[in-house]
Amino acid sequence: MCELSQRVCIRADGESGDEQEGDDSDLQDRLSPQAAGHIWASSMGLSFTAPASVGTLSATVRWGRYTQSDEATDRGTTRRVWSREPVERLVDIDVTDGADRTVQLDGETVVLDVQVRRHTGRTGTEDLRIVELALLNRQPDSADARDAHWLFQTEIDVTAFPDDEAAVFLPVDDPLDPASHDNAPEDAEERRLRLLYRDSLSHAKGRNVAVHAHVRDGERNAHRLTTVWLPEYDVRATTAPALQEQDLLQGLELGMDDLAALAVPDRRAELSGSSCNASAYSGLSRYAEFLADHGTVPAA
Repeated sequence: MCELSQRVCIRADGESGDEQEGDDSDLQDRLSPQAAGHIWASSMGLSFTAPASVGTLSATVRWGRYTQSDEATDRGTTRRVWSREPVERLVDIDVTDGADRTVQLDGETVVLDVQVRRHTGRTGTEDLRIVELALLNRQPDSADARDAHWLFQTEIDVTAFPDDEAAVFLPVDDPLDPASHDNAPEDAEERRLRLLYRDSLSHAKGRNVAVHAHVRDGERNAHRLTTVWLPEYDVRATTAPALQEQDLLQGLELGMDDLAALAVPDRRAELSGSSCNASAYSGLSRYAEFLADHGTVPAA
């Protein structure tokens, strides 16, 4: 369970407040939640890229509000219990213009900060927008009911409007996109890694939270973005082929005793000049080139 704590600062005398005395207002703005005496942050959100032609996006903001009440027991006494109230707000986001705005979700204490600006760092004819959404908790601190002023299980879910299945959220950097060719690194190893992970795309950046992008098979764009506090990822199990199953590995020496002999200076010339090791080195080189070109283990 993850909380979004109230947005306050702690004075040196232990009192709570929104401002501090003195001329250190700039320093106060740069205080982290931990330095200000709080474990949890007072804001969370995400940023992403979408074409201006989409027109309108739909953001669903959810959180839980907890309150205490008296409950009668079987023994005739009362006890204090917590109850959860789910809260959900729907916000329409116009991406055709670059106007920033603040949407009140629960009065002035819980708001959604919306920033839309033109994407100027990408070539091409398509008009793109960078959208930043931030959920802010501005509730004042209260020593008596601190938990009641927190936002629990916060979530922001973004889709296109009115078609929530439209794949409109572009990858941050797609190696297969001609407009991203200028982003290719100069280092050969980095270019090889870029090729190997060309299908592992990032569609959004999280703010104090992770973001899960919903992408259908065969598509590069995401059709839904959802913030998550505990990200997860399915790692595909890969079994290395045996020497007799893969021709590219024929002649490869795996024995620890023989590999340790490479440290003996007198045997380096003998081992490096043998046809067996030369064949193994050639096989490993071809195997590495195959992985770079195809991004997967070759079939046996």
